[in-house]
Amino acid sequence: HSIIHNNPAIPPANLLWVRALSAHHQGETARALELYKAALEQDPELFGAWYNLGLVSKSEGDLALSQKAFARALKLRPTWVDARFMLGVVVHKRGDDERATELLDKVLEVQPKHVKAHYLLAVIHANSGKRGVSRTHFEHVLRLDGNGEFGRQARDWLKKNERQAPPMPVR
Repeated sequence: HSIIHNNPAIPPANLLWVRALSAHHQGETARALELYKAALEQDPELFGAWYNLGLVSKSEGDLALSQKAFARALKLRPTWVDARFMLGVVVHKRGDDERATELLDKVLEVQPKHVKAHYLLAVIHANSGKRGVSRTHFEHVLRLDGNGEFGRQARDWLKKNERQAPPMPVR
């Protein structure tokens, strides 16, 4: 502990980042939020601080800040799948399902077996009445996470929304 604090070779942003992580892991989200912001004032390119600021601000209910933080993290590391996925989650929560769908589809291009991306896309498509696309994503979830929580929810949806033959015309 004292080695970190007394080492002039460690940049101030990293010291703040370490303190922010500690607060974050202890569930002190408001304190973590302030420390991540302070770290980013010192070093605006600190990817991990942007990403974790996104997580903390989301849990604190500040979706605008969360979206900004995940977008910035993604800009710093465009290949970081979790940043793209979390940005998709927040954008969806803020009501922009079209943008969320674009982000989540990109996640699946890189990681076709990303269970949560399939699940969220299934939910988004179900909510907008695109049952066929929704079914496809739920079937992927079931294959990838059969006994997990997402798999159970996918199974329930698929059972409730079984394909049925259209009714025959009555004459």
